Amino acid sequence: MVTIRFINPLLDTAAERFGTKDAIYAKVDDRHFSVTAQVEISDLFYGWLLGFGKRVKLTYPDEAVEGFKAYLDKVRAIYE
Repeated sequence: MVTIRFINPLLDTAAERFGTKDAIYAKVDDRHFSVTAQVEISDLFYGWLLGFGKRVKLTYPDEAVEGFKAYLDKVRAIYE
């Protein structure tokens, strides 16, 4: 299970990816909502997140957040 914070305009995108049956949606504030859903943690999942740039933030669990940071470091290293 992971929790991801999205900007509100991405609600349809999140619903398309995670559906509405097995995912938990919650309002975070006036500009954001979160989705908690079961995902397979992989480079493909991290790449999907990266495609949203600053419009999403992986917030839970800490292990997935640290894994995403390591993924970002690997991508950044290619360009150094």
